[in-house]
This record gives sequence, structure tokens and C-alpha cells, in this order.
Amino acid sequence: MRRLFWIASFANLFFAVSNIQAHRQPEALTAISYNPNTGSTEIVHQLHAHDAERVLEELPANGKTPIDTVEGQARLALYVEERFELADQNGNLLSDVKLLGAELEGDTLYAYQEYVKALPRTILIRNDILRDILPDQVNTVNVHTEAGIRTLVFSDKDKWKTLK
Repeated sequence: MRRLFWIASFANLFFAVSNIQAHRQPEALTAISYNPNTGSTEIVHQLHAHDAERVLEELPANGKTPIDTVEGQARLALYVEERFELADQNGNLLSDVKLLGAELEGDTLYAYQEYVKALPRTILIRNDILRDILPDQVNTVNVHTEAGIRTLVFSDKDKWKTLK
């Protein structure tokens, strides 16, 4: 009888974990860090492949381009570029942010951008990636600074956030 109890308990735990994974919160992670070797600031966006595929389905005139193709990844990189922006403390966009590309590794799509110098001390960040398609989307931005990692979280109707 005791053995049956443990088997039933394990089965309940297994189904609970499976249920949690099936209802994954849509979220993306962006890491921003200065590279002293190149003198530039690297921006790396991580999106779950399933969410990125939804973007491709929603893009106008996409023609069902698969995510595992160069064209699909290029379209996703352009999508990310349109929805992620940096500005100085006066609200002027940092125009030297360049799109480098994207790649798919397993269940993760990585999109890469670069700002060709160090970030100003105070910056404004807008991160609307996936938030136009997935209403529950939460985007986390980790900015690596000399003082440590600073984190901004974008959800609901958040637009621009300030990081000092």
C-alpha cells in the first residue's frame, strides 16, 4: 500500500511539472554589456523558438518562412530591431545601434545588435519584442555595468524605462 502511495505521488508530481512546462510564460531576455576589447556595447536578445515562430506567422507577407532558415532568422532579426531601442537621457535615439544578425540554437533564437561605443551613463530603453503578438509577454533586460548587473522588466503597457 505504501508503495502505491509513492507511485501515485510521483505520478502527480510528474503531471504537475509537465503542466507547468506546457503553460510556459512568454518571456525574452536581453543582455547588454560593454566589450573593452572592441570598444563597443554588445546586445544579445534571447527568444524562445516557439514564440519566434509565432512572430513569423504574424508578419505580413511572410509566406510561412521557417525559423530554421537564414531568411526566417533575418526576418526575426529585423523584427527585433524595430522593437528594441536605446536613447540618451534627452530621448534622442542612439543611432549607432547596428543589427548584426540572428541564429537558432536548439529552442532559442538569438538576435544580435551592437552599439559602436560605450553607453552613456543614463540611458532610456524600449523593449517591445513580442509584446505586440503575445499580450502576456515579459521582457527582461540585464545591463552589465561597472557597479554590477542592473535589471529592467517590461510588461503590460511599459514603454520607455530609464537606467542610470
